[in-house]
Amino acid sequence: MKFCFKRSALILLLITLILFSVILFAENNGGVANAGEPFRVVIVTWPGFGPLFVAKEKGFFEDLKVEITIMDETTGRRAAFTGKKAEAIAETLDSFASVASTLGGKAVLKTDDSAGGDGIVVKKNIQKITDLKGKTVAFPQGLPSHFFLIYLLNKNGLSAKDIKPQYMEPDKAAAAFMAGKVDACVTWEPFLTQAGTSPGGKILMTTDDSQGLIFDIIVVRKDVIKNRPGDIQKFVNGWFKALEFCKKNPGEANKIMSDNLKISVEDVEAMLGGIKLADLVSNKACFGTFQKAGNFVEVFDSAGEIWQLEGLIKKILPGKEAYDTQFIQSVK
Repeated sequence: MKFCFKRSALILLLITLILFSVILFAENNGGVANAGEPFRVVIVTWPGFGPLFVAKEKGFFEDLKVEITIMDETTGRRAAFTGKKAEAIAETLDSFASVASTLGGKAVLKTDDSAGGDGIVVKKNIQKITDLKGKTVAFPQGLPSHFFLIYLLNKNGLSAKDIKPQYMEPDKAAAAFMAGKVDACVTWEPFLTQAGTSPGGKILMTTDDSQGLIFDIIVVRKDVIKNRPGDIQKFVNGWFKALEFCKKNPGEANKIMSDNLKISVEDVEAMLGGIKLADLVSNKACFGTFQKAGNFVEVFDSAGEIWQLEGLIKKILPGKEAYDTQFIQSVK
């Protein structure tokens, strides 16, 4: 009986040591124990995220099983994230600032800058931003168009109180302008061009005039950052490999984006013309270093202040707490 007890104790000790070794190995190797788990990313129908499909199809994520889902509805996308049905989601930085204090995630990658893809369309008698005073302006509330408009108004000595806002989705805002129901609209492509080239309309200003203000990011859950840093690094590395492929093979890359985003190649090309895909240099400028922050913090904090003044949020999360630069810094 004593021998059996000693043997059982020895077996238990060996099992404990083996389990401890496995856990220790996983921790020292960036969470590779989770290598079989999918890395689920929820994005929107936008070519700025298109290289993710290129990375997946070309195997640039290595052995990481990346699952990409398109969900254009903001509430549903965020619900999937907070409900742990997605490890990462697409956001614009300004919009992320309105939910960062409760969303439970941090930005780890910048995907693209708006360089003309967002803008303000006005009647032809409106010549400058200050001419919007007292005018009726249509735009989607709490989204990049809203932030872009208020930022420019503030910069020119005005505020939201100086205009008559009409909140509606970007396509409906453009339609309202073309129907003559509003004096101006703030929207994005392809609705920007549609409204801007309509009779009686013109584009007053776009993000090409204010680059670095509106850009897209990938936000990852905090628990995933803690438990699966190795997988996140593979994901980030894959993005930059995809960008290199896109530069060398634009035709093939655009076809991959078209097939997966379910929009024509022509539309992909047109939309890509209004953005700048974010390479490593752009990402390092955005996130900065461990010692010095990049422009992420400045834009994030500006957006937070605007959303608070607009009554959309009560608590402002400091920009320095909303991102994690370790993955960009580790890209070779």
